[in-house]
Amino acid sequence: MKAVLALAALLLAAPVLAEEAPAPPVGRPLIDLFAAPTPPPAVPSPPEAGKPLAAPPPPAWSVEVGPYPTAARAGEVADVLAVHWPGAGTTQWDDAAGTAWFTATLANLTPWQAVQAAQSLRGRGMTEVRVMPPPLEPAK
Repeated sequence: MKAVLALAALLLAAPVLAEEAPAPPVGRPLIDLFAAPTPPPAVPSPPEAGKPLAAPPPPAWSVEVGPYPTAARAGEVADVLAVHWPGAGTTQWDDAAGTAWFTATLANLTPWQAVQAAQSLRGRGMTEVRVMPPPLEPAK
């Protein structure tokens, strides 16, 4: 009973003024429950009708099939590939000994397209199939 009376005395005591109120705990954000609601974030406006949209960078991954010792053989393979992948071509490169080699190449693919094309070619029996990432840009 004494505890109840002590609690009642505390509750009926003079109200605590704002200057006497304890400081809020450090590190916790204050939330003002009685503040006016904040407006929702602005929705971005659609692009202007005459203004072109920025195009994404072109994909630069490729799939190489080969190597072949002659450009003619790589060209034959590229012609077969062009049935399913228009734009298939040939690429020449030299090894360390200076020997010219040729590959049938599917160029300008996204990474996903390159992997899918390589899997499809391997499924059709082509064993020398490589997915080539874009060349690294030199450091600036």
